[in-house]
Amino acid sequence: MKLFICVLVLACFAAFVSSTCPTLYKTRSYGNTRFFLNAASNGVCGGQYSNNLRCRYVLVNSTENRRGGSVNLNLRNFQTESCCDYLTINYTSTSYRSSGYRLRGYQSNNLRYTLNTAPRSEVSIYLYTDRSVTRRAFFLTGSA
Repeated sequence: MKLFICVLVLACFAAFVSSTCPTLYKTRSYGNTRFFLNAASNGVCGGQYSNNLRCRYVLVNSTENRRGGSVNLNLRNFQTESCCDYLTINYTSTSYRSSGYRLRGYQSNNLRYTLNTAPRSEVSIYLYTDRSVTRRAFFLTGSA
């Protein structure tokens, strides 16, 4: 009986911490980087994002951003649990100040951001979710 309970507890713990981050797809052509992220846990359009996510994505790294420039982001169907799940966008602006956005709750069907970045800086996105409520997955697309 003790062995069964131990196995059951370990299985539950593994299920609790096993959320994997959705894949960020990047392509590069003619000096431009394009990216796409479907936040659905199963990769299916219209699915929900997972619980217990601690994801960091580097959309544009310092070698891709040698001269600075602009990064265009589009978020579609963005809706998270307003208290506890959020998406953070961090970058260094052309004035060399840390800048960013923290998005949570229902924002809009289509959000557009243009980030004017400093040379040799990164654009990073953090996706954080707790362990309770999930919402419909959002899509992030963009180019640099």
